[in-house]
Amino acid sequence: MTALSPRRTFSGTALKTIACITMLVDHIGASCIEAGILTPGLDAGTLSQDTLSAYPLYRLDMVLRFTGRLAFPLFCFLLVEGFVHTHNVKGYLGRLVLFGLLSEVPFDLAFFRTPL
Repeated sequence: MTALSPRRTFSGTALKTIACITMLVDHIGASCIEAGILTPGLDAGTLSQDTLSAYPLYRLDMVLRFTGRLAFPLFCFLLVEGFVHTHNVKGYLGRLVLFGLLSEVPFDLAFFRTPL
């Protein structure tokens, strides 16, 4: 008789780490490459929409953005798990809202160049 091997699963910390890394990769593509290089090039006329797909940074941007799309379902899963396992739903929701408000300023600065 053979012994069954124990199931290996990801811990919550491992999932959070993967989600944070993929979100960082997505934001690097969005803020540095798209908003920092590609969009100004299109606006200034140094890049055309027709030749954009042959541009190496555009391809890198697509890889970064597609990799970053993994973050959203992971964060949704972790959000639901947090609500299911918390003893204080109001406190949990309050911390989420506070973090959302605090992270809005850096997000707006990175993508829109304005604090609000």
